[in-house]
Amino acid sequence: CFQRQETEARKILTNAIYLIDEDVVINRIKFYGSPWQPRFHNFAFNLDRGAQIMERWRMIPNDTDVLVTATPPFGHGDLTRDGYFVGCEELMSRVEEIQPRLHIFGLIPEDYGISFNSKSAFLNVALSDRHYRIINKPQFYDL
Repeated sequence: CFQRQETEARKILTNAIYLIDEDVVINRIKFYGSPWQPRFHNFAFNLDRGAQIMERWRMIPNDTDVLVTATPPFGHGDLTRDGYFVGCEELMSRVEEIQPRLHIFGLIPEDYGISFNSKSAFLNVALSDRHYRIINKPQFYDL
């Protein structure tokens, strides 16, 4: 199933770089992208919390400048309308280790926006709500 999703995505994208657990350097800025998320319903790229998902996060290079993930880290851009923080604790642990300049993610439209810790900026860029209606505007961040 995963191989089919990857193949289809690569066919659709003609003017973009689709990162699945890989990096690219653009203008001396190292980007790393990963689509994984803690298991949620029957969504794509689901992994169990704990060791299984941490195995993927360990692949993020220590010198990553901009981290791009689907899921938010725990405590940044992950507060649901029901008042729950649903971000990935294992991802937050890895982010604290590598301290990227910027971490970009989506999935939780109700906590759209930017937040910071002492080393990184966290940018939730989720545009659409659960019904796929565009409710947020695109964001820009100057590195």
